[in-house]
Amino acid sequence: MDTLFSRGFIGDLELANRIVMPAIKTGFFNESFGANERYLDFLEARARGGAALLIVEAFSGNHMIMGEAGEDVLHENAAALMQELAGRVHAAGANIALQLGQAAAVQDASPDRENNRQAVMQVFVGLAEAAAAAGFDALEIQGDFCGKTDYDPVSRDLYYKNLFASIHEKVKLPLIYRLSETGRGSLDDVLHVCRIVELAGAAAIHIPVNPWQTLEPPGFLIPLAAAVKKAVRIPVIAAGRINRPELAAELLKHGAADFISMGRALLADPELPRKAERGCLEQIRPCTGCNEGCINRYMAGEPITCVQNLAVGREKELSDLPEIQQPKKILVAGGGPAGMTAAKYLAKRGHCVRLVEKLPQLGGQVNIAALVPGKQDYRFITTCLEEDLSSGGVEISLNTSLTSLREEEMPDVVIVASGSEAKKLLLLYGLTVPVFSAREIILSNSFMNNGQVLVIGAGLLGLEAAYTLATRGSDVVVVEQEQEIARDGPPVYKNHLLKKLEGRKVKILTGTAILGGEGAKIKLQNLLSGETTYLCAGGGVVVAVGAEPVCPEKLQGQNDKLHVIGDARLPGKILAAMEEALVLALKL
Repeated sequence: MDTLFSRGFIGDLELANRIVMPAIKTGFFNESFGANERYLDFLEARARGGAALLIVEAFSGNHMIMGEAGEDVLHENAAALMQELAGRVHAAGANIALQLGQAAAVQDASPDRENNRQAVMQVFVGLAEAAAAAGFDALEIQGDFCGKTDYDPVSRDLYYKNLFASIHEKVKLPLIYRLSETGRGSLDDVLHVCRIVELAGAAAIHIPVNPWQTLEPPGFLIPLAAAVKKAVRIPVIAAGRINRPELAAELLKHGAADFISMGRALLADPELPRKAERGCLEQIRPCTGCNEGCINRYMAGEPITCVQNLAVGREKELSDLPEIQQPKKILVAGGGPAGMTAAKYLAKRGHCVRLVEKLPQLGGQVNIAALVPGKQDYRFITTCLEEDLSSGGVEISLNTSLTSLREEEMPDVVIVASGSEAKKLLLLYGLTVPVFSAREIILSNSFMNNGQVLVIGAGLLGLEAAYTLATRGSDVVVVEQEQEIARDGPPVYKNHLLKKLEGRKVKILTGTAILGGEGAKIKLQNLLSGETTYLCAGGGVVVAVGAEPVCPEKLQGQNDKLHVIGDARLPGKILAAMEEALVLALKL
């Protein structure tokens, strides 16, 4: 780990180690003047956690006003918040840089490209001056907003030179150039741009990750970083799902980069740098790469969070939980993500908590998700929550159902988080081929290679079951009654999964209903044309038509302090179940 925690320079700026947190779109901003208390707490936690440089995107061109001399200056309220931001990050032990990019885009930009460039340049210079005055240590220029590679190369190169010169004329802070996330062009063109900005005065090159690439394997942009590293003499900041300090240290050791950009990894665990430096790698809460709380939330226009760290954006609130005056004896039934989250935070608040799980292991639906090819890191959700329960003093009883408990074991409060089960299709009772639920297929090692396999339902679970079977060599056809598939899927994961299915030659029939089946034949109907056909499913049938709650009716009335959460109330996403559990835990 020595390379990761050696000091390094970006221009004249000396950094304590090689870990950089990139600008993350959080949704925590005050609409009027940029950063608010929530964002300040968020950054302060990452600074205390040991990242050397935090790059922020907290202020926009919309916060600029006309100064007395006709120049662009930052509104005084925004300037004060910028100064507080720099002060708190410095006090917490890190350096801070301001990104000049999307946040600084001029909303009413001229349709004329050259005028638009000049307008953006003017805003960039004004923000750069404000950042320097507030005590920021560096600036980052985002390539997407200062000359894309589809511009005339000569004009683009001249623009970069003029932009860097204009900023350097006003401030002496190191300028980091962040490559364009889209429209990069060929590798030769990317390397040419890197050389141009180096000559123009850039102090470092930052390799960014496009949101649509966030499900790629860890370190997938290393070849690009290494190529840029060979092409320039200034430091290179590598990115690309580098979510473990071991991988980061290896890249630095082999000279593929000079600094490592960690975004989602620091959402999952702000203390990652400190833990790694102490050699406590087993204590790190790893990023699962699921995108549920970060990329998906941001793309939906909502504030971000993290399945591994629900305190994202709530650092102060969840680090100082209200003290319980009269602790309750609370029983949580169900050891899935909702049950474990409820037990974790209830114990933190001082309640006496017992968790019972009918299966021999904790995890619930997370354990199924972790078996889908490419989603193995979901297992960290379970392992980290298990550690939280152990350290929090929660009593855990496996192979124990709630209905088997004796009357004297019933507590003050019961929380039912017993999950859900797969819905069944009565239309399939005439079949002689095997019929499984999607969950059963993912959990098993079944190959189903005796013929074509039919998956009924093209929601995310059905498509994941189809992909799992395809990776095992099965010939798979998916049938969906609706015209749209994966309606319950976020855009990035949906796009990623469909590409995987296409690569495995999985056929998907939409607008198609199941009318029944007999033997190995399934009767289908095209809902647009009304035409009926038969499909031979000699390999078997997989049903993925949704889930329904599992909540024993006999519980109702046993205790007037009964709460039902997660899939036991309404089947949904892992993160939604965890957040519902947290809300309840903070109320009790």
